[in-house]
Amino acid sequence: MPKSLWYEDRFMRSDSEINLICIPYAGGGPQIFYKWAEYLPEFVSMFPVYLPGRFGRIKEKPISNMRKLVDILVNEISVLTNKKTIIFGHSLGALIGYQLVYRFYESGLNINHFISSGCRAPDLPYLYEGLFLKSDDDFKRALIKIGATKPEFAFDETIYKVFSKSLRADFKLAEWKIERDLFQKIDVNSTVLYGDKDVIVSESDIKGWSNFFNDVEYHSFSGKHFFIDDDVSKLFTVLNNVFYQNKVR
Repeated sequence: MPKSLWYEDRFMRSDSEINLICIPYAGGGPQIFYKWAEYLPEFVSMFPVYLPGRFGRIKEKPISNMRKLVDILVNEISVLTNKKTIIFGHSLGALIGYQLVYRFYESGLNINHFISSGCRAPDLPYLYEGLFLKSDDDFKRALIKIGATKPEFAFDETIYKVFSKSLRADFKLAEWKIERDLFQKIDVNSTVLYGDKDVIVSESDIKGWSNFFNDVEYHSFSGKHFFIDDDVSKLFTVLNNVFYQNKVR
């Protein structure tokens, strides 16, 4: 498999049966998925997506146009659909993942399951229009108020200076109403995860995912928007069930 800047292959297993593609939340890099490795079944390879403008790609310009980003990702990661394929995305990552799932499905590539985590249904209006245009002070205050990104990104001035460009680009990516492609329901199963104390994504906000996928299961977790970082072992009680179900299909 050729090397790519767009995903990490350190968790690849040559004899695996499923490829898990993981797309991070706003401002996040592949590192947020590293601790998942110890919970993965032996038949699953994990490929965290690596977007420009953060961590090892910090000197690269972040991409703020959804179609441009998805076009690149389709070209770069379609090679990973050589096996059964599951896409996981949290928050902004789920919006990106939604686009990828449909593009893979439309192209006849393997796409077996989509896991949306901490994300409103894609047909709902965006709540924070113009946030990426705010001054630094207003932008940081908004991030803290809505819990839209990790607190350390806003509170630590050094970290904020490093990641503010990618954060702003990510919030512009989320504001894709004028370029939003909403697709017909497709024959792909989906699992939707949400935090019961999330002030950004309510239980009613996620129900619309059933309009876009064939069979949707919903799972609530104790926590706020970043509940996936709170208790990985509990998270994997759901994820491993998804993996085993797809293994036998």
